[in-house]
Amino acid sequence: MRVIFVAAAIVMALPLLAHADDLPRFDVSLYCAAIPGPPGGVVTCRQAEEARRANITVRWLTFPKQRRHFCAQSIAFRKKEQRSYRALEECLSEDAKTS
Repeated sequence: MRVIFVAAAIVMALPLLAHADDLPRFDVSLYCAAIPGPPGGVVTCRQAEEARRANITVRWLTFPKQRRHFCAQSIAFRKKEQRSYRALEECLSEDAKTS
């Protein structure tokens, strides 16, 4: 039974993991609606997430491929409403802090 659960989780995450060269897509509206009382409301949250995505898009290929893959994978295994560009940005920045 455990093997089936793990296999199902991997299959569901495949669209986000398909290519480490591709920036993953997250549902910003779902994320912003799920977090409790964001400062400035859902609109501000969405604007901040879209700005983060734009920033990451410009820099995406400058991050090591292994780091891109690790970060995309770690976020892909979260619940859909917990996937955010903020989390992705923080994960990618961790590599820069340790270098």
